[in-house]
Amino acid sequence: MRLAGVSTRLSSSTSASASKHLNVTHFSSTHSYYSQVSPPSLKQKLSVHCRDFITKSTAKLGKKWMEYQGVNNWDGLLDPLDDRLRSEILRYGLFVEAAYRSFNFDPSSPSYATSKFSRNSLLARSGIGQTGYRTTKHLRATCGLQLPRWFDRAPSWVSTQSSWIGYVAVCQDQEEIARLGRRDVVIAYRGTATCLEWVENLRATLTCLPGKHCDYSNPDGGGPMVESGF
Repeated sequence: MRLAGVSTRLSSSTSASASKHLNVTHFSSTHSYYSQVSPPSLKQKLSVHCRDFITKSTAKLGKKWMEYQGVNNWDGLLDPLDDRLRSEILRYGLFVEAAYRSFNFDPSSPSYATSKFSRNSLLARSGIGQTGYRTTKHLRATCGLQLPRWFDRAPSWVSTQSSWIGYVAVCQDQEEIARLGRRDVVIAYRGTATCLEWVENLRATLTCLPGKHCDYSNPDGGGPMVESGF
């Protein structure tokens, strides 16, 4: 399954530990459909919350930015969860949410599975325009399945092979660059959404990560594994 994410990701064990200490309500990716099913008052509150959160993310990382990016596996930052790390996790989560808000989920739309917003307006129109980042590129992916001929008789949304999956954003605000300790590049992408993407998940296989903890002769030996192709 394609998981939603950004350029900075936690390992599975670290993510579970961090999530336990986030002290925020966890929403599954399904709730990202809120733009279609939530009342306007809720959407407005969420947008205001996002803007308020971004303007309040003022914790300076400076020369310690690599520690907060996981160079030492977040040693000493998880229990209890460091306030600055918590702030950064939530801040990056907003970029993922923007990817969901920008995706056209409506199968009856002629532009189904594309971005609803242009590159220049994506962050602003998805509610996080005050980040200091600029979207530089749209990301698209094509399903590699060989479809049987009978698929030609199915609705077009069923056989949609190419779709918009996310975007690249680069920090251009000098104050934010100084706070982060470097010019940050975010690669944000959504999770599995289209029919063929779900079918593609059936072909997913796991492979070992390279390194001293991986035993290729024994894939079931308990070492870390990821989806083949990553």
